[in-house]
Amino acid sequence: MYGVPANLDLSIFHGATCIQVLIGEFQMQFHFHPEGSISVDGYWELQSPDGQIADQAMETKDRTSYRIHHVLSKVVRETFVNDPRSFGFRFENNYVLEIFDDSGKYESCQIFPGNVVI
Repeated sequence: MYGVPANLDLSIFHGATCIQVLIGEFQMQFHFHPEGSISVDGYWELQSPDGQIADQAMETKDRTSYRIHHVLSKVVRETFVNDPRSFGFRFENNYVLEIFDDSGKYESCQIFPGNVVI
């Protein structure tokens, strides 16, 4: 499946806490408690409470630091779907993590459980 479906069910993340962010060369992973994980191979943005981009996917050579730690230990207060382009999470501290389907050729992310591939 490519593109974000309008009926994407993110309900397992409602009230979940982001307990781990894994940084890889080509992938970010977000793990939640009590359940749910997202592996992001494509573009993502973290928006601060004032709507500014606090962090985003970029080439390692262009990065001076990460700011994604703002979602650690934070509870997901709401989710949203902007089909067919993106979906995301608003956390209790009003940071917003948005994950984009930025490729028509390759998978942009995987959501577990449920084995959803976008």
